[in-house]
Amino acid sequence: MINQDTITRRGSQDDSTLLFASAQKLFEEGNYTKSLEKYLKVLELHSLLFGETSHKLISLLCQIGFNCQKICKFDNAIEYFNKALSISTNVPNNKETDKVPILNYIGETETQLAKYDSAQARFDECFSILNNNGNQPGRDLAITYKNQANLNGDRGQFIQAFEMINKCLDVQLNLIGANYIDLAEIYLTRGQIQVKLAMTQTGLKDILQSLKIVQTKKGEDHPDTASIWNSLGSLYSTLGKYKEAKEAIENSLNISLKYFGENHLEVAKSYRTLGVIYIRHSEFDKALKVSQDSYNIYLNLLGNDHPILAAPLSRIATIYCEKADYVKAKTLLNETLELRLKHFGNKHPDIAYSYREIGKLHQDQGKYQDALACYQKALDIFLETYGDNLNDDVASSYNDIGIINRRLGKYDEALKNYQKALHISLQLFGEVHPDVAMEYTNIGIIHGFRGDVHGEIIHYKKALNIKKQVFGKDHNELGITYYNLGSAYSELGFYEKALKKHQKSLNIKLRIYGPTHPSISDSFYSIGYIYYKRKEYAKALELQMKSLKMGVKFLGMNHYKVADSFESMGFIFDKNRNFEQTKKAFLRSYLIKNQVFGKKSSNISYLRQDVELVEKDICTHKVYMDGDL
Repeated sequence: MINQDTITRRGSQDDSTLLFASAQKLFEEGNYTKSLEKYLKVLELHSLLFGETSHKLISLLCQIGFNCQKICKFDNAIEYFNKALSISTNVPNNKETDKVPILNYIGETETQLAKYDSAQARFDECFSILNNNGNQPGRDLAITYKNQANLNGDRGQFIQAFEMINKCLDVQLNLIGANYIDLAEIYLTRGQIQVKLAMTQTGLKDILQSLKIVQTKKGEDHPDTASIWNSLGSLYSTLGKYKEAKEAIENSLNISLKYFGENHLEVAKSYRTLGVIYIRHSEFDKALKVSQDSYNIYLNLLGNDHPILAAPLSRIATIYCEKADYVKAKTLLNETLELRLKHFGNKHPDIAYSYREIGKLHQDQGKYQDALACYQKALDIFLETYGDNLNDDVASSYNDIGIINRRLGKYDEALKNYQKALHISLQLFGEVHPDVAMEYTNIGIIHGFRGDVHGEIIHYKKALNIKKQVFGKDHNELGITYYNLGSAYSELGFYEKALKKHQKSLNIKLRIYGPTHPSISDSFYSIGYIYYKRKEYAKALELQMKSLKMGVKFLGMNHYKVADSFESMGFIFDKNRNFEQTKKAFLRSYLIKNQVFGKKSSNISYLRQDVELVEKDICTHKVYMDGDL
């Protein structure tokens, strides 16, 4: 504690000035923890010198709030912003409009904490103050529009978010012209919103414009470019441009490492995005490594009790789910839920995300009732959070519940769930959006299960047309729909058409991923099935063997897809009257699914019966051969 009696006023002012300059430098370098320590010392000195009410103190408190934001201490940030707001109200000669920047800081932070109603109240107050004081459009209005856009975006209200960010951009362009540095963040935000609206090409253009402004004003590899490269990497991955996505993230990572070193939040963000890209491309071992790297950085910087740790933990759990290591996944997801409950209570959107993640785990294990209970909890939280406002999280929850009802054979209920999700997505995004395509696909699947394969194909074609408009002609999403069409034509017995669609799907995957990607295994499996139906058993067996080898390589032996390959091979062996091999294949499939789903699961009961039937065939065959001899 500084002793006021031992320092002179002038000396204290000099110390304060030097400390402030040092803190600012550390902040600009991204060393937020040390800069916060310096700012807090400046605050102590400032209070001794000038008391508890001054314009400088307001600015200092806000700066400390920014610093707390950077290290994800959002509650502390709000505390300092509220102090600044309280002082602003009491400082002589302060105008009502002087409160607007501070109200914006508080609302922005509350948005990050998902305190949406409180944040909305802050922004409404900003708009009211600016309107009542007859302010001409200025920077405060632009910032309020931007923050309102971010709030709308977080609430899933992307059309409203797009309207707000365009108003923000119009105000700023009139104020400062086309290349001012403040526009970089606005273009980045608008680009991200457009991506959510599936306006991917214009979104890409805005993000690139943001990058150009920062590089022009601050330099090619300035630290501020790291987050923009990160956004570009995520977008390129969405567009199926895997090479460009990795290059963008590597740029982000290299810049962050150069300026900040390994142990920094920006580096953690780059690892996090890289992990998402690897997951999308089924490179699960690579995804696991970078996701663990991201988690370790957050852990080192923020400690083991920070809510931001929940995101990398849930991502690592997702990877274990994909690898069918459900025990590890369950442990991590429970840890994630406990962490979120501790910090947010039981009615926060992040709690709903945890329930969705745990629901997906149960779904992958065939525990459909448990999955349904989790998905319903998530939906209830989202409905309570967003009320009557249309929201993509609500649509996703209806979709999740639809999948479970479909798996349970409740096709009418599933169709209602999918139609609710479709209605919300159409209202939010319009016809041309990936979420709309997904719902058409799911509705198509229901038609298929009801025996209406023609209706199934109609909905798949709707999905395909949307995906072509959003992604172009060479994207994995198109590969998925061609795959679905192939399966539907196969169901109708149109094997030539089915083979063409599956081949299109396979060719897209080969162009995007190369010949050693796990999804290639699915195509080999389905093409093998067509040859089986055409009674070309040698080709069918060859393709199923390829599918099996790739499945074991990428997913491990104990995965349900590997079990499916063994099962299909069993049917082929049976047609060739190789009953010993048939029995072995069915038994391997049964044992794997027994381990994955459990003995009571509907996924395995029929396989036990198949094994028993084959054993009877073997006995019959032996009796026949003995009699023949």
